[in-house]
Amino acid sequence: MEYSIGKKNRKNFYLYLFLLFFAIEAVIFSFSIANINNEDIFGNLNFTIIILINFLLLICYRRNVFLFIIFLFTLYSNCSIAFGLYFFNLPAYIHLIHMLPAGVLGYGSFIFAIFWAGIQIILFVFLKKSKIEKRVEFYYPNRPSFFVYFIIAAAIIVILFLSIIYFNEKTAALLEYTSILVLFGYYFANKKNHEDIILTVISVFVVARLLLMGARITAIQMAFIIFSYYIINKFSYPLILLFFVIGIFGLTFIGFLGDGYKNPTLSLFFDTLSDKMLTNDTSVYAYFAGMRFLQTINIVTIQDRLTLFINFLGAIFTGNMSSVTVSVPKFTGQYFVHWGGGVFPFHIFFYLGYFGLLISSFILGLFLAKVSSLRTNSNHFLRLFSVYFLFTCTRWYLYGPETLTRGLLLFAVLFYVFKFLGKNISMKPILFTTKRFKT
Repeated sequence: MEYSIGKKNRKNFYLYLFLLFFAIEAVIFSFSIANINNEDIFGNLNFTIIILINFLLLICYRRNVFLFIIFLFTLYSNCSIAFGLYFFNLPAYIHLIHMLPAGVLGYGSFIFAIFWAGIQIILFVFLKKSKIEKRVEFYYPNRPSFFVYFIIAAAIIVILFLSIIYFNEKTAALLEYTSILVLFGYYFANKKNHEDIILTVISVFVVARLLLMGARITAIQMAFIIFSYYIINKFSYPLILLFFVIGIFGLTFIGFLGDGYKNPTLSLFFDTLSDKMLTNDTSVYAYFAGMRFLQTINIVTIQDRLTLFINFLGAIFTGNMSSVTVSVPKFTGQYFVHWGGGVFPFHIFFYLGYFGLLISSFILGLFLAKVSSLRTNSNHFLRLFSVYFLFTCTRWYLYGPETLTRGLLLFAVLFYVFKFLGKNISMKPILFTTKRFKT
């Protein structure tokens, strides 16, 4: 007689697993605080907690493809940071460690651990209400409207050609936002007329253009939209792990070719991989930028930080996000050298300190809990925004909150404008109808 764990028992198992990890983390945290004056031990223990939390969430939400991919990416990013700057002090990043004064890496790991602990607590609180014991089947909502589809497809093609003919920062930024247009394109496409296939072909050209521009992260976002539309429900988590590992090697190789080596060979490539221990250098440099944010806090006033935050809120609607009076990386770059970006919680901490850090982790945890309960009967806006949230996780996690804040505003405006147009304006797809022009 075969024994299987029931839904109730499985959910209780997850609850106990959370409690077990809480206990382990509490023990490690007590040792961490006891060694607060020893930066190496303090930082290593804090990152042990962070990785434990990430691993727990990855295991518990493996049946939800969306959350599994998000936690897989954050686990890889956090392990890259831990290996590069804490556990092993890898030679590829040793110059970053030497650029930071004593105490900053330890303090940064503490802030980072608080952020992840907040997310873990929220997900634990809402665990009983989530569908963690079930595999989440996700299907794109669909409301065909040829008029809206035509506008979207035409806009993507125009932006693509502009990025080729007049390549500059503005056209590059426009090309990045085509991800949202592609997402809406699938929503309004009529499968019977093969409009989704035509959109996919156009999107593949956009991905190719992004890769030629060196925008690997944005290219991944676009590729994931295509992937999620066609085959996301056909993948199990072991297969996603396999593709993730292949993706790590593939993107690392593309980055290696773009590093400007005079004689790039496979042996040199594998030597580079060995030196970096397969870590993601983008994650490490983004975390380093966050450490520079912490240094800047010590030499600017609270008023300066609050003014920057108010300007940031205003720029969501009207201004330039890359301005030195809005962007934390640009502002801190006036005082300390770094290479831009910045892991998400350090942006929030710079603006609002521990209060903002806790609020942001709770809000993020609430949204992740909502995604854990997504079903095919969930409202269309939430289902589509969950896709957007997922395919932009590489950007908002490593570059800051702009993608979520301005992205959410742009997403909401376009969704309701397109929805209104789809309801009120009709247009027949002449090219695909069976009735041709009559003589």
